[in-house]
Amino acid sequence: MFWGVKPYGRSLINARIETIKEKVMFARLLEDNRCLVPATGFYEWDSQKHPYLFRVGDGEVFSMAAIFTERKEVIILTREAEDPVREVHGRMPCVLDRRTETEWLDLPADDALSSIAAQPVLERSPVGKAVNDVKNEGPELIAPVNTLDSF
Repeated sequence: MFWGVKPYGRSLINARIETIKEKVMFARLLEDNRCLVPATGFYEWDSQKHPYLFRVGDGEVFSMAAIFTERKEVIILTREAEDPVREVHGRMPCVLDRRTETEWLDLPADDALSSIAAQPVLERSPVGKAVNDVKNEGPELIAPVNTLDSF
């Protein structure tokens, strides 16, 4: 699997759930090419470029709703942010709980889209700016930081 698609020379890694059926490229994939992207967290940046980690509980595994192309390119679905993400960024991935994972994969497209209305409760932690470089790896990338010292 590969992250994102590159139509028209630009990379697309997300699709808005609110308009996915209006986009020809995505509407076709929504019917038969839905998948789950497992994660223990995701990052968002505020307007001053400060990174935050969002997780369910104490880092438990959850899934994000996604679609994929025939070339195995994955696009994550996003939605308008809810608290606590909204305090940092206007959009967020469509996070699924165990029940909605099955519904996302098995129901007809319209019903699957409706099933992801409820979002699990997320926790927010400020993290260091090392997450800004894709070359960095390790547990320090998810370690909470004191915002006064790190920003």
